[in-house]
Amino acid sequence: MARKRKGQAVNGWVCFDKPLGMGSTQAVGKLRWLYDAQKAGHAGTLDPLATGILPIALGEATKTGSFMTDAAKSYRFTAASGEAVELAPRPVRIDALRLVEVEPDAATFEVDCGKGTYVRSLARDLAAALGACGHVSVLRRTRVGSFTEASAISLETLEDLRHKARALEGLLPVETALDDIPALAITEDDALLLVQGRSIVLLPRDVETLSARLSGDARTVSAMANGRLTALCEMRAGRLNPVRVFNLT
Repeated sequence: MARKRKGQAVNGWVCFDKPLGMGSTQAVGKLRWLYDAQKAGHAGTLDPLATGILPIALGEATKTGSFMTDAAKSYRFTAASGEAVELAPRPVRIDALRLVEVEPDAATFEVDCGKGTYVRSLARDLAAALGACGHVSVLRRTRVGSFTEASAISLETLEDLRHKARALEGLLPVETALDDIPALAITEDDALLLVQGRSIVLLPRDVETLSARLSGDARTVSAMANGRLTALCEMRAGRLNPVRVFNLT
């Protein structure tokens, strides 16, 4: 007989505003404890010396964490004077870089970038391009995909909500991580088939609509029954084949 998992069946995302000095693993453990959640995980490590957006998945939301891997990110950082930092080079994608403030021995920038961008390396390269040595003195992540500062919640606020038995107010829906994936409304009968691991046949108009919304070789579709995420599916030959199913009530 399978052992019952400890904790509560809490499902959703927390757009956590990680404080300075807290590691990503420590943050996950803290929020799992605050929610007494059965499962928890994070999307995108944020080092202890940085603050800002650390999306944390609870329960069924952990099944969508992989879709945050390629999510675009934004940072605000202060750099330009001091010691050089030795970091290995790597190819990254920079979508935008904005100078927002200049001080005598420092400059503050905002950057929009792809996955794997190490901002400390970027600051080093900027300083080197100007014939100087520099390092990051302040680093804050302001966005991970659809998770932004506007929906961020601090540890102090979460602790206060828990104290008032209102912790669920700090949760975002499981599908928050799936903003870039087209969704299709399905019937309860079709939902039952998907949950059982069986494929469903799409109407021609649904195939046309989804095909127009899918980009490149993408085939992933969110199946929603009565506004509830039922499954992540792969669309092939006019059918939806379940890849990952969800137990949400």
